[in-house]
Amino acid sequence: MATCSLHPDQSSTAICEVCHRNVCGQCTSSRYVALTCLACAGEKDAAARRRRMVMGVALVPVAVLAIFGVIQLAGWLSPTAVAAREAVAAKAKAQAVADAEAEQLLTTLRATPCSRQALIPALEKLLKAKRADVVLKEVAHFETECGVWPRAWWLTYSAYEQRGEYVAAAGEATKLIEDDPDDRDFWWWRGRAYFNQGDFERAEPDYRRVRELCPTCLVGWATADTLEKLERPCEAIAPLVQSLVMHPRLGNADAVRRRIDRLSALPACAAIEGTGNLKLPLTRGHAYARGSINGIRTEFLVDTGATSVAVSSSAAKAMGLDALPALMIESQTANGRVKVRQVIADRIEVGTLAATAVPVVIMPDLDGPALLGMSFLGRFDVVMDAKAVELRSRAAKASR
Repeated sequence: MATCSLHPDQSSTAICEVCHRNVCGQCTSSRYVALTCLACAGEKDAAARRRRMVMGVALVPVAVLAIFGVIQLAGWLSPTAVAAREAVAAKAKAQAVADAEAEQLLTTLRATPCSRQALIPALEKLLKAKRADVVLKEVAHFETECGVWPRAWWLTYSAYEQRGEYVAAAGEATKLIEDDPDDRDFWWWRGRAYFNQGDFERAEPDYRRVRELCPTCLVGWATADTLEKLERPCEAIAPLVQSLVMHPRLGNADAVRRRIDRLSALPACAAIEGTGNLKLPLTRGHAYARGSINGIRTEFLVDTGATSVAVSSSAAKAMGLDALPALMIESQTANGRVKVRQVIADRIEVGTLAATAVPVVIMPDLDGPALLGMSFLGRFDVVMDAKAVELRSRAAKASR
């Protein structure tokens, strides 16, 4: 009788189906269907453990990818993502519609050469479709075939601005200004083009001209930006004050006030802030006051629309202002643009109000009282209603 291969003193009761060795009852494993000795069962168990380890390692990246996919899917289906995709699709659809409309109008334009009625809507649609290059080409063709038309320069200005070619845009605005110097928009456009190309020295007088032509135009913030770029922050305060005076319900009034406070707190600006408080009644919409410039008495008309204090030539001579060093600037007057001299008055007083180092322009054709403009008024907080104009010292407010 055969004996167990592991226990020679025991009779064999079976044969391992894996290694075909004789084994006794003690050396067989019951974990497998096929009769297996303990040694082969151990090897099978080890192999199974290795397979599970390999499978686990292999499934890690699969699980990570699955989790990432679930997250991505959740993000894709989120209301924000859906809204963003819908916005992109709507924008693409609108662009396609604009392109189609522009092409249709362009076809009409080419079928009716020299038609001004067809030119403008076609080019406006082309600009909306971001086809600035076509706009420039069509205007050039129109001018060659049909002659110059300044209205078309509005569109060439916008086309150059759309392309970020601000030097060329300023050139188009210059042509418009030369054609109609009283249109404030053209000065505004050129000032913006100069600012965008970094030419702040030329942007500032254009923005000043806008304020002279249109005191209610909201150009104060852009003017302040330009003056700060020119490192003239104290001058940036007055146009901001003027914006608040002209627009008491200004949407960004709080931001404007914060900017005024920041600039006023600068050491150089704090030194020239106005002092005193004064309330002046309005008579038929105007406020008048008595005061002095460099100690010489004069009558003032409060003019919140004037960018600077202004005096006549005769008054300037009496005050000794005509002998001071002057900067020649262009200013808008009732008789159009003129070259005027700007000087710095040592001190201006109006009632209990006082300010030092105040810019004053000498205007030869000025009749009547001196104008108390924003170069003085901007040193104070200005509050107006239907009955009075009140000037309040910011210096006193800052000291509290």
